Amino acid sequence: MAARLVVQGGAPLRGEVAVSAAKNAALPALCAALLTAEPVLYENVPALADVDTTRSLLQQLGGEITTEADGATRVHVPRVTSQE
Repeated sequence: MAARLVVQGGAPLRGEVAVSAAKNAALPALCAALLTAEPVLYENVPALADVDTTRSLLQQLGGEITTEADGATRVHVPRVTSQE
């Protein structure tokens, strides 16, 4: 069941919310980079073995992966080069 946040009031909302890194959100988000030929930047990606495995899989499929020291990951899959 998805969490729900209800805001009541007459003023528009402004600002940013920091979201902590979560493997269950990062893995499908990383794979979504396969749906576009444009580079995708993900911030706050957790440093976990499952995430490293997904990065490796994307590289095997033709992706160019760059991992930054601050936890950001840039994924660019201009063309899927393997189907295995």
